[in-house]
Amino acid sequence: GQAWIAKFPARNDTFPECRIELATMRLAAECGLNVPRLDFQRLLDRDIYLIQRFDRHTNTERNLRVPFASGLTMLGAHESEVSRFAYADLAAAIRRYGTRVREDLHELYRRMVFNILVTNDDDHLRNHGFLWDGRGWRLSPLYDVVPKPQVGLERRLVLAVGPEGRLASLSNAAKAAAVFDLSRDEATGLITKIADKVQV
Repeated sequence: GQAWIAKFPARNDTFPECRIELATMRLAAECGLNVPRLDFQRLLDRDIYLIQRFDRHTNTERNLRVPFASGLTMLGAHESEVSRFAYADLAAAIRRYGTRVREDLHELYRRMVFNILVTNDDDHLRNHGFLWDGRGWRLSPLYDVVPKPQVGLERRLVLAVGPEGRLASLSNAAKAAAVFDLSRDEATGLITKIADKVQV
């Protein structure tokens, strides 16, 4: 009675994407991020990655839809201009529309740091979501986090991180602490905690 999304490998995948995404999401949960229920199956020699739908709730005999909006919708942005936006813009949306602002700002910051550490450069606005809680909007559970191998000394995310723009560095993230209602020491503590888990 519970709705799930099944993700299958594409024929042109160059690495086992379903397994990598599952492992990354499990790692995110270990880092304290809000992750939905996950599962993995093999069918006809194919990997199937499963993620429980967090925008559906089972009520006796039917699934109830929870209103969902992507970061793209919340910011009134167009797909073609997504690289103009920053995590700070999502933080501003949380401040404007959120019902548990500080909690969600800290969660968003942890996600940004996690994306830097696992080289997830698919962090565009559609891959950030919000759920309606009856009074306002909450940051949805995490989804669509897939590390991508990157060549070069400098890595970049789709969304700008801090004062050094899209540069995917922990120092850039640390300098953005105030945007997420964190002191520099609090931000450093979160970065250290997540990095210790990811870089074991």
